[in-house]
Amino acid sequence: MLNFKKNRMKKHTFCRFSILLSIILVFLLYPMSSMGAQKYISVKGEDMTIKQAIQLIEKNSEYTFFYNASDLENNTKRDYNSTGNIEKVLKDVFEGSNVSYVIKGKEVILKVTKTENTQQVKKRTIIGVVTASDIKEPIIGASIWLKNSSIGVITDVDGKYSIVIEGVGGVLEFSYIGYKKQEIALANQEVINVVLEPDTEVLDEVVVVGYGSQKKESGRSNFYT
Repeated sequence: MLNFKKNRMKKHTFCRFSILLSIILVFLLYPMSSMGAQKYISVKGEDMTIKQAIQLIEKNSEYTFFYNASDLENNTKRDYNSTGNIEKVLKDVFEGSNVSYVIKGKEVILKVTKTENTQQVKKRTIIGVVTASDIKEPIIGASIWLKNSSIGVITDVDGKYSIVIEGVGGVLEFSYIGYKKQEIALANQEVINVVLEPDTEVLDEVVVVGYGSQKKESGRSNFYT
């Protein structure tokens, strides 16, 4: 009877040990099986866009990407050389970009954070006075145009003008009947005063008639205000 009890205790002890060993083996082998399931992905190429890198991942793996095509229209190119699991490769591919991602099984969902252009075009105002070199007086009604645009103004009764333009650069064109046209390249000027020189060739062809003018040869009247 005593031997039977001892054998029974040994049997229970062995069963417990077997169960414990099985549990330990499951925990030890699970990470290894997970690592084996995660196949390495390789993305290598020169002068590639992010979109091209994504297409290469899809071609060489079982992952599918979901994104708005217009969000990846940036044509910035760089070299890629990344090998590893999906997390590592995606981290390398999207490094320094505004693309974030979420991995759900074999699906990768991309999200692009759109940033406002920090170099927004700023409007600025340029003022000045247009005078005539021959009479040393302001010119009333002189035209000031931003070349190759529809932005333009005329001088007031004191020969003053104020024109609003966007950004830096461009050319301001100053003109008035009987005077030579003058162009000034824009940089960061805020005040531009201009002195127009008489155009003798034009003056010889123009005769002042009342409140307007006409060419001697044609007799056609052109009125200027």
